[in-house]
Amino acid sequence: MSDGVKVTRTGKEAKPAHLGQQEAVPLVLVALVALSLLLHLPAYWPGLLGTGQAHGGHAVHTSKPLVQHSQSIPGNLRGNANIKLAGQPVAAYKSDDGLLGKPWKDFSEYECDTTYSGVHIISRDPLLMVIDNFLRTGEPEHLVQTATPLYSRSTVVSTTDDEENKEFRVVSDYRTSSTAYLPRNGDPVIRCVEARAAAFSGYPVRNTESLQSVHYGVGQQYKVHHDWFPPEDPISAPHLLRGGQRVSTFFVYLNDVPKGGRTWFPSVNVSALAPGAGGLGWGVDDEGGVAVWPRKGRAAFWINVDKEGNGDSRTLHAGMPPLDGEKFGLNIWQRFGEFD
Repeated sequence: MSDGVKVTRTGKEAKPAHLGQQEAVPLVLVALVALSLLLHLPAYWPGLLGTGQAHGGHAVHTSKPLVQHSQSIPGNLRGNANIKLAGQPVAAYKSDDGLLGKPWKDFSEYECDTTYSGVHIISRDPLLMVIDNFLRTGEPEHLVQTATPLYSRSTVVSTTDDEENKEFRVVSDYRTSSTAYLPRNGDPVIRCVEARAAAFSGYPVRNTESLQSVHYGVGQQYKVHHDWFPPEDPISAPHLLRGGQRVSTFFVYLNDVPKGGRTWFPSVNVSALAPGAGGLGWGVDDEGGVAVWPRKGRAAFWINVDKEGNGDSRTLHAGMPPLDGEKFGLNIWQRFGEFD
């Protein structure tokens, strides 16, 4: 369930039993959601209202963080790397692959920079953005190197058909990628990526799940699913106790993909697109909805819930298969509360 899709075991091929329904939430949660939106969107109100900075249309490009969370940078990271807090200028270095940041050989040379640039609004409702310079020089390679020995076949959550509704994980053609959870263990790159995500969204590092890396070979995919947990589903209960709902998702691309491998959002209405949205690597998809195409260092970011705090069915998405080469990615999931 923690990977966003549940299947029911019937003796046949495992298929999704539920893609999510909405349920009323307590007023206090509604208030918290409203407060959170006020906190983490102020820097983008001009863009969301169509009055922001223009560049190739009305897509917003800014290096200003949504919310500055310098307190989110873990203390033990300070002892392992040089820190640049959100709001300071982006490092004036650009590698051959186009990523910003000074080259480094080991952690002693690594500088944690929690700023970002190249932000584009694809859709305002639901909120879906692209951050072209989310990762810095050397970070994608380090994350892939860290994840590679940990990869195993991805699974989906299944339940029995009896009244006990027990949860267990199964291998399914619905999801054919490989998965690895990245242990923090004082790794300054992992800590910095978490801090950068927190600086962008406004949700602190303590609300972040363990980072999950995924690998797709040619033809491998993860069919349409939601990242949020349906609260009416009994097997969601233990997951929701660990910090509440998944409020936001970053999907970060760790390499360039020669062909295919896009992230597809079939239920994002074209009429909801920000004026001028679309460009090299994102926009309206030929099969309907919108899509983001892989580019090393790029992140797709979206809010999983509506203004009432319910799971937003329009955030349905799929990891489409690479048609040439392979795809490495990183899931960063943030909760309403502290993740336990």
